[in-house]
Amino acid sequence: MVIPKLYNGKNRTFVFGTVEAGFGSGARASINQSVPVPAWRRGDFSALAPGTIIRDPFGADAPFAGNLIPASRINKVSQTMQDRFYALPNFGPADVFAVQNYREVRQNTVSHQPTYTLRADHRFSPNAFVYGRLTRVDWNLDGFEGIPLIKERRYQRRNLRAATIAYTHTIRPNLLNEARWGISFDELPIYSNVSGKGFVQEFGLRGLAPDLPDVGGLPRINFDGLGLSSLTVSSTCIPCSRDLINTWTDNVTWIKGAHTRKMGVLVFRGQTNEIRQPDALFGDLRFSNRFTGYPYADFLLGIPSTLSRGFPAIEPKRFNWQYGVYFSDEWKVTPRLTFTWGVRYQIYAGWKDSNGRQALFDVATGNIVIPDAGVDKVSPLMPTGYVNVVTASKAGYSGDTLTTPDKNTSLRG
Repeated sequence: MVIPKLYNGKNRTFVFGTVEAGFGSGARASINQSVPVPAWRRGDFSALAPGTIIRDPFGADAPFAGNLIPASRINKVSQTMQDRFYALPNFGPADVFAVQNYREVRQNTVSHQPTYTLRADHRFSPNAFVYGRLTRVDWNLDGFEGIPLIKERRYQRRNLRAATIAYTHTIRPNLLNEARWGISFDELPIYSNVSGKGFVQEFGLRGLAPDLPDVGGLPRINFDGLGLSSLTVSSTCIPCSRDLINTWTDNVTWIKGAHTRKMGVLVFRGQTNEIRQPDALFGDLRFSNRFTGYPYADFLLGIPSTLSRGFPAIEPKRFNWQYGVYFSDEWKVTPRLTFTWGVRYQIYAGWKDSNGRQALFDVATGNIVIPDAGVDKVSPLMPTGYVNVVTASKAGYSGDTLTTPDKNTSLRG
């Protein structure tokens, strides 16, 4: 590499870079949903099969006249969720419910998936040189939610970063050393455009977990025995599958006579974390024919058969260290016979969690085992006398990795 008047690295410094991207048409997204017919949406169930009676659970179970629910009785939240997220049927008879009565094909944007690579080599002398490489990937994996009336795409990416530096030194003609460091980072965040917390605040929904995060989501609505599509969006996951890896190695090659001996050390540190919000963060409600005699009528009145809630996810902060050493000897006994043997010793310390929230179930004793420093992390809602919670050292495990010691030495020949 030569930069006029600034740097002359002819025959010493080399720089190389690439940019890769895809072009063409975006993939198509098929949305096939089963949505309520117009009559149901306004509380009219008069066209149901003969013998189906819509009862008023708040009126001594007396039937609604003509199987018609008055507009004044329709729950405000149910009405809003219906109007915002359920499209009108566009396939088949409009007044008769059928599975997949809404069909649409949308065009996704092109996912160019750009990948950038930069490499540089520099030779200090005939016996010493260094090289480095940078890689960056920014993939657009956005897609549509299954709910027809949500036109915006959910946010989904793959972000990858990697770097490595290696220094090679020829100490003597028969003795070579290479030191290398590498790091890689990879994550796949997912975020829905529908604000679950905003929806909860708008309608004053109560009974959910305190301190809800401002993330994408929606109260999940399901129907039993009806065939209607559920109302749900992608669960937020930021960070999602985030991995950070550092690796340090040093390798020595020593050639003496008919022997080529190699030896080296490895140090590895891995780190991973993920905050995947539970599906029931903003509520999970299931409707059946329990109260009115018909699932969608129960929904319009806002009376779920079952409901549950989830609590905000807690970010795990897991990491582990690995260490290894090796030695190998390649002996060229004759031009046609080579004998190779080697030994390797590796320490795999197991994963730790810096916030002390690891746990495992000990099948032998029926106890839940937690780190020694995690006693104060046990929820006060944990029922006493149900399952014993014991610390790792008392259960015979490592106090912070929840593993039992093990050694593995391999001999290869």
